[in-house]
Amino acid sequence: MRKWITLVWLLSGVVIFAYHYNYGPKQIQREKAWALLQEIRSLETAEDRNIDEVLLRYNDGQPRSHPVDLWDALPEDEDPKVFYQIRLTQVRLRLEAYDVGKALPELEELLTECADAYGENADLTAAVRETLGKAQYMAAWTLQGVGAPPEEWRAYAERARQVFRYLAEHSDPKAYGDYEAQVHRAFAELSDNK
Repeated sequence: MRKWITLVWLLSGVVIFAYHYNYGPKQIQREKAWALLQEIRSLETAEDRNIDEVLLRYNDGQPRSHPVDLWDALPEDEDPKVFYQIRLTQVRLRLEAYDVGKALPELEELLTECADAYGENADLTAAVRETLGKAQYMAAWTLQGVGAPPEEWRAYAERARQVFRYLAEHSDPKAYGDYEAQVHRAFAELSDNK
């Protein structure tokens, strides 16, 4: 019995050493990144927020910058899904600032990367696709509002419609079928009343 206790006691140092030099620093980085994320979110919800400053705090595109951005604060071997979520958050902030011209190409690139990495029906891919649909609708609405010819804004409206139809068809096929039946009944009633 003493041999087992001595062996466990001696091996506990190996476990502590392995944790200290492998998982410990990563956990410390994640905790610092979590604190930074809370700070960024408080900047994001402030009344006098500066969206450009918030975007730079998520990722300024430069390694080891000062002040440290969230991208640099995370461990390098962090799950790639986290970095995709940071990029999606940045694009959503750009849409809030009506920077549709910069957000659309980034969303299309992000959608391609997420679909390749996680598949067409993954939650993250669906979130990116939904944001892309909103951005395309916003582009159509903006172009129509400034008096652009219908050929310009209808293309964006059609793409937004296709994205939302895809999302509806792939989220719950039964609910989508019920919705389509309801639309057909409404059109039938409308044509009967004429």
